[in-house]
This record gives sequence, C-alpha cells and structure tokens, in this order.
Amino acid sequence: MKIASNVAAFADALASANARRCLLFGDGRVLIEIFSRTRHVEVQIFADGEGNCVHLFDRDCSISAAAIKKLSRKRPRQASPMS
Repeated sequence: MKIASNVAAFADALASANARRCLLFGDGRVLIEIFSRTRHVEVQIFADGEGNCVHLFDRDCSISAAAIKKLSRKRPRQASPMS
C-alpha cells in the first residue's frame, strides 16, 4: 500500500505499486482509494471453551484498514471445529 499527498507522489506511488504487483502476481491491476486519517487498531485474543484466554497484544493497522474491510466482505471459508 502506498499513500500519496500530491499528484506527483501519486504518479510515483501508482507506478511503484503497479510494478510490484506485476512482479509478485503477474497482474498490474491495483485498487485506488481515498486515504482517511482514521485509526484502525486490531486486538487479537484467543480463548477456548474451558475459560483459558491468551491476549496477543494489539497493532495499528490504520494504513491497511481499507484492505481489511474489503477482505472481510468476501464470503469466509468454512472453518474447522478446531479453528
């Protein structure tokens, strides 16, 4: 993901993202969105049915929040009983 604050930076960021996507995936299509200054903080907690719980701290995902939102709209895969 790239953030551009002006037209020149946008052209550079688009070219860079396009080249990277072509290299990694063989496809240069990219998604362009308007960047907002909202924060997205993710907290991961795992618990079982016996009352055991583990906290894996938090992380700031603000720059990838739009991508996470898009992925969460897709139909989830079937989870196994252990997941």
